[in-house]
Amino acid sequence: MPDVIKSTIYSFKVVHGELRESVPIGHIPSGVVVQVSESGASAGPDVPVHCELYGEADVRIVGMPLKTDKYGQVHISFEAGPRWNNPGHNKGRVYFDLSVTDNHGHVAKIEIERLVFTERYMAFDYQDFTMAVGDHPKWNALSAHDLGGGGEFPFDKYHIKIDSGTTGLKLIPSSDGELKIDGDGLIPSSTASGHRGFGVEGATAPGVATVTASVDPSATYPVTSDPKLAVCHITVVPKA
Repeated sequence: MPDVIKSTIYSFKVVHGELRESVPIGHIPSGVVVQVSESGASAGPDVPVHCELYGEADVRIVGMPLKTDKYGQVHISFEAGPRWNNPGHNKGRVYFDLSVTDNHGHVAKIEIERLVFTERYMAFDYQDFTMAVGDHPKWNALSAHDLGGGGEFPFDKYHIKIDSGTTGLKLIPSSDGELKIDGDGLIPSSTASGHRGFGVEGATAPGVATVTASVDPSATYPVTSDPKLAVCHITVVPKA
């Protein structure tokens, strides 16, 4: 079978909603609006958009077959499929591959991905560790994922904060740039990964500091894993 040649005429761009998104079990994923462009401008109305659907969750696109509206956009909404209420079919990943073929037979594609999750998991790699006054930075990481049907999505609506107590410790982001300073804490800077590193530094006196990860108020759904996993205690001892 010959390789598919990428179209240089048509292109896709999400203009409303998310390319990748997760929702908890029992909820239908939210929709998305995709702009179809032709030679850099709106494709206009009635361009046929082919869709291939696959995955674990039995979710369907409403209103197939798809065509662009007068603005060259495709409005996609989802509904439960016939097996949605059967065990195992209301969770997991589902993919929607949209494509347009130009008059040369070349294809433009975009993949929309949804995860219906059963658990929102948040945990530090280390819940307890010890360091000494004057030590170089010590490193930890937070895993934050939505899990379901063997799939996982990064969860990124949370804050990491520290109660330094008497220790003088401060939070610092790792060099990968996936966490950034926000006031006296850290927040995610991207959705590239569900495992983000950070450090603590500046211990000036013995004591115990507590680092906590908490869900941002803008997050619609709570974390369902053990809250103790999102707490880290750091014991600072005198310098040897």
